[in-house]
Amino acid sequence: MLVEMPFDEDWTELEFARRAERKEAGAESRTSSKIFLSRPRVLAISPDRDLLGSDLYNFMKQERRNYELRMIALACSFLSEDDPLLRATLVVSLERDDGITEDRPQAWNLQPRRLAKPSTRLQKSFSLEASFNPKARVDLSEQTSPEDDEHIVLGYGEGSSTPEWVFKRTSKHNFDGIHYLGMSAMIPRSIPSSAHLALSAKYSHRRLGIARSAFQIPAQLRQVPL
Repeated sequence: MLVEMPFDEDWTELEFARRAERKEAGAESRTSSKIFLSRPRVLAISPDRDLLGSDLYNFMKQERRNYELRMIALACSFLSEDDPLLRATLVVSLERDDGITEDRPQAWNLQPRRLAKPSTRLQKSFSLEASFNPKARVDLSEQTSPEDDEHIVLGYGEGSSTPEWVFKRTSKHNFDGIHYLGMSAMIPRSIPSSAHLALSAKYSHRRLGIARSAFQIPAQLRQVPL
């Protein structure tokens, strides 16, 4: 099932949350490169056989007393300037609002899982596949293959509560441009839950060499009710 998710064109430029880990006396750690984030969109999916297909519909019908299905979509944009971005990581932590760590929401069908180059076009909407495989192996580590060396985006955490996307430069491309991201999420029924976003980056600083910093995500973007 393809779900058309509207895209919010209201971009927010992210600011530094703290100074770079590596610093020298009197050296300014900020980078001239820019990172932008769109407002995440969340869509509840009802169990409809015609829309979902038989496999997903049957699973949701069986589990409807326990879980609900959500689609989560957002976009981010990177722009390298004097201090080029080398790597960035966007983590989405799916949590229950009551603080209980058991039976947390789970992420499935990360999109993209692999990407060779970003989009240069601004879209009004984009399509996400509403699907998941409960038997999938949860892979939280970066077990890269030679093919991954040529991908600028890698998605990890299928089947977990802490999925993430890693953006990185390759021998052929940087990851400057617009990236459209999405996932399916199984939410415990009647349990208020939220997605918490965190983003960090590594960049080449003209005075400090390789530096790392976290970025401050505004509250209205950092915590998204599900």
